[in-house]
Amino acid sequence: MISVAAPAYNEEASIENTLLSWVEYLGHERFEQKWEIVICNDGSTDDTLKILKKFKSLYPNNFKIINFKKNVGAAAALTAAIKGTTNEWVLLNDSDGQFPIENASLFFKKLNNHPSVIGFKGARVVKKDNLFMRIGSLLSGQILNLFYEKSYRDFNSAFMMIKGDFIRAIDLEAKGLNYSTEITAKLAEKKLFLEEININQKERQESVSSKKLIRSALDRLAFVMYLILRKTLISFKILNVDTGPNGEIKYE
Repeated sequence: MISVAAPAYNEEASIENTLLSWVEYLGHERFEQKWEIVICNDGSTDDTLKILKKFKSLYPNNFKIINFKKNVGAAAALTAAIKGTTNEWVLLNDSDGQFPIENASLFFKKLNNHPSVIGFKGARVVKKDNLFMRIGSLLSGQILNLFYEKSYRDFNSAFMMIKGDFIRAIDLEAKGLNYSTEITAKLAEKKLFLEEININQKERQESVSSKKLIRSALDRLAFVMYLILRKTLISFKILNVDTGPNGEIKYE
């Protein structure tokens, strides 16, 4: 039983093909219709919501839409999607199609062999990101590995399969794209095991300006510092990692 959770913001160029591939994969007889796709439209100004509603009409029992009237950030959108899932396992993915859903088959093999494993984290093997972004991701990952006493090759991977009860109990604080780093860190806080598996990744189509790169780097640096401070407060038992709000979600 699997749920796919994803945020979507102005993805009209690629989201239809992405969803078609997801439905084709999940509709396989192995799942016996015990699958769902939960997507949060993060205030898109293009036809993203229209395309999502089209799939909702085609697969009413397997498709959920959460619609934000305004753009509030990928982390908030993903949190809403996660809270809307109901199945035993939750696959976190991007709606731009850069992580083919067929990678999930690698996760299922591990589930069969290691039923005690709580979650999986995909380590990207095809790096198509900007060199500046790759270096920033690598450095931040190494720093966090040091503080969390881990050895993940990709601390920031956005493609994960996690036990539903655990991921639904996590409330993301990051506003932007640092949510993948935050999920890994918060699972580490709870002493949960993540196993890395090499997965395929398609090339990003989006071009990033120098100004945006610098802002993203500063945001990542500040967030890494926050996670280190959080880890320190937890170590000194000043912060309780088990508390957090759990609001209700309305669906369209």
